[in-house]
Amino acid sequence: MINIKYCNNIDSAIINLDKHILNIKYAINWTWKTTIAKAIKYSVKDISEWTTKLKELKPFKYLWVEEINPEITWLEEFNNIMLFDEDYVNQYTFHQDEIVKNSFDIFINNDKYKEWIDKINQLVIDLRNSLQNNEEINNFIIDLNNLISYWKSTKSWISAASVIWKWLWDGNLLENIPTELNPYKHYLKCDENIKWLWWQSNWNSFIDISSDCCPYCTSWINTKKEVIKKVSEVYKPKNIEHLNSVIKVIEWLSKYFSDETNSSLTDIIKKSWWLSDDEQQYLLKILDESNQIHNKLVRLKWLNFHNLKHVEKTNIEEELNNMKIILNTYPYFKSDYTQKKIDSINSELDKVIKKIWFLIWAIELQKITVKETISLYKTEINDFLHYAWYNYTIDATEENEIYKLVLKHNDNWENPLNNAKNYLSYWERNAFALIIFMFESLNKKSDLIILDDPISSFDKNKKFAILNILFWNKVVKENLRNKSVLMLTHDFEPIIDIIYNQLPKGLENKTAYFLENDFWNIVETEINKKDIKSFIHIAEENIKTLSNSINKLIYLRRIFELNLKYLDAYEVLSNLFHKRAIPVFIDNITEIPKEIIANWVKIIIENWISDFEYKMYYELITDKVYMISLYENSTNNYEKLQIYRIIKDSWTTIEIESNVIRKFINESFHIENDYLFQLNPCKYKTVPQYVIDECSKDIEELK
Repeated sequence: MINIKYCNNIDSAIINLDKHILNIKYAINWTWKTTIAKAIKYSVKDISEWTTKLKELKPFKYLWVEEINPEITWLEEFNNIMLFDEDYVNQYTFHQDEIVKNSFDIFINNDKYKEWIDKINQLVIDLRNSLQNNEEINNFIIDLNNLISYWKSTKSWISAASVIWKWLWDGNLLENIPTELNPYKHYLKCDENIKWLWWQSNWNSFIDISSDCCPYCTSWINTKKEVIKKVSEVYKPKNIEHLNSVIKVIEWLSKYFSDETNSSLTDIIKKSWWLSDDEQQYLLKILDESNQIHNKLVRLKWLNFHNLKHVEKTNIEEELNNMKIILNTYPYFKSDYTQKKIDSINSELDKVIKKIWFLIWAIELQKITVKETISLYKTEINDFLHYAWYNYTIDATEENEIYKLVLKHNDNWENPLNNAKNYLSYWERNAFALIIFMFESLNKKSDLIILDDPISSFDKNKKFAILNILFWNKVVKENLRNKSVLMLTHDFEPIIDIIYNQLPKGLENKTAYFLENDFWNIVETEINKKDIKSFIHIAEENIKTLSNSINKLIYLRRIFELNLKYLDAYEVLSNLFHKRAIPVFIDNITEIPKEIIANWVKIIIENWISDFEYKMYYELITDKVYMISLYENSTNNYEKLQIYRIIKDSWTTIEIESNVIRKFINESFHIENDYLFQLNPCKYKTVPQYVIDECSKDIEELK
C-alpha cells in the first residue's frame, strides 16, 4: 500500500501495489496518474541520491504553508525504479547514431556477457600480471621509451626536434676538449658538470668589474681572462645537458645492446663533429628495433580478450606465437641480459599457449553468446514491428568493439537511419521507446517498473502487439511478467484484454483497480473479471436493481439504442426524454401511430418496467421539482448526467458556458460505444466529477 499526500492536485491517494505482479490502475482523465508516477519515482530518488525532487510536486495552494509538504510512504522495498513517460522517450531514445543511448549496455552487456569476459580475461591474467607487475620488464619498456623519445625520427632521418639532433650538431665536446681549455677537463667531465657550467657562466658577468682580479679569489687573472670567457662560449649548459642525457640513456641501455652495438655507439658518442649519413642510418636502425620491441612488450602487457576476439579460432595459436620476441631478429639487442628478459616473457606466453584450446573454446562461446543475444532481441523487436505494421527493422552494428542497435527502413536496408527521431511519427517513437524501456528495465534489474499511460495512443492492433511483447515473449524468455509493474492508464482496452480475456497468455499475476478522484482524494475500487460486462448486460442488471423507474428508463433507452430491432421503442423513449406529449418520428413532424406506441409500451411492461405508462412518465419528466430532486438524490455520476440532459430538455438547449464541458455532456458521455465491454457506472465513477459539478451549478439556477 502506498500513501501519497499533497502532490500537485492530490491531497491524498492510497494505492495498492503488490510485488511481482502487474498492477493496473485504470482511471479517466483528471485523476493525476502522472503525478502518482512521478511522486513514486521522486520519493525513491530522494532517498537513494539525497535529492529533493519530491518537493517539486508541492501543490500551489500550499506553496506558502511550511508545515504541508509532499509525502509518500511505504516505499522502503523499492530502491531501483524505472519510469516510462514522455521524458524517457525524449531523453533516452533516438540518438544520432543509435536508436537508444548506450544500447550496448542495455542489450549486450548483461550478466552472461560479463561472465564470459571474466572467464576469458582470467586465462591471460597471469601473463598480464607478470608483465604489469614485473619491475624489470616495466623498466625495459621505460628505457626503450626514453631512447625512442630522444631519437625522434622521420621516415629516413633523425628529427631536428630530437635531443640527439642537438648533440649531433655540436659533437661530443666532453670527449674533445680544446687544448687551451684542457685545465678545466676535471670540471667539464665531473658528474656535476652542468651545475658547474651554470655557475661559471654566471661568474663571468662579474669578471669585467676588475681587469686584474678574480671575482671569486681576487688573484691575478689578467692573462687568463680570455680563456676563462671561452669556456662559456664553447660549452653551453643546455647543450651539455642534452649530451649528458644521450650518454646516460645509451650507457643505461648498454646492458641490453650487443657488444658490437655498444662498441659502435661508443665510437659515435666520442666523435667531435657532425655524424656521417651512414652513422645516422645506423642510429635509425637501432631506433627501429627499439620501436619494434617496445610495441611488442606493450601489446603483451595489455593482452586481453579484445585483442583476440577478432582472430579466427584456427589462427589464435599462431597469433599468440607471433607475439613472442625472437631475439635473433633484433641483432642490436642481442645480449645475455636481454635474452634473459625475453626468455622470461616468452615463458609466460607459453603458459597461455598451453591453454590455447580452452581459450579458443571460451572466445568462441563468448562470440556465440553475443550473436545469440543480439539475434534474440532483433527477432523479438522485429517481429513486433512486422506484426504491428511498422515499416522498420532493428539491426546491430559493431564499432570500436562496441555493439550498437540501429534503425533501418525496409525500403533502404543498406543504410541505417541517422537521427531516427526525424523520421518517426509520435506513435512510432513511443512504440520503439516502450520496447527499449522494457529491455533496459530488465537489464538494470529494476525493483519497480512504472508505465505511465504507455499504449492509449495506439490503435487496437498495436496495443495488443505491445502488450504481447511486454508480458509474453516466445523468443526472449525474460520480460515484465512476474515483475513489479505499475501501469497507469486511461484506456479501458488493456483492462478488457488482460483482466477479461486473460491475454497475453501466461500473464497470471495481475490486479486491476479503478482510480476515482473524490474531491482531490484518489480512492480505488478493484476490477475483477465479473465487473467487466457488455453495456446491455449492465443496463439489464441496473434496470432490475434500481428503485427509481426514471433511472431504469435511462438504461433501457441505451438497450434500445444499441439494437436495431428496438428502433421504434427507442423513438418512444427518446420522445419521452425530450418531453414530447405526442411522440413523433425522427423528422420531428410525423406522429408515431398509437398502435406502435401501445405495442412497445406493452413490451416494456412485460420485459422491463411493469408500471410503464407514457403519459404518467411524461408528467414526471416534465415536473421540474421532481426531476431536480431525482438528480440530487441519484447515486452515480452517469445517471446524474442523463437526468441533467432530460431536465435541460434536449442537447440544443444545454447552455453551460464551457464549450469543453458542453461537448462532454452532449457527446462523450451520451453514447458510450467505444468498447464492447464496460464497467457499471453504478459502481465505478466513469463520468468525471468536474463535469457533474458544472451540471449541478446549472441545476441550482433552475430551482
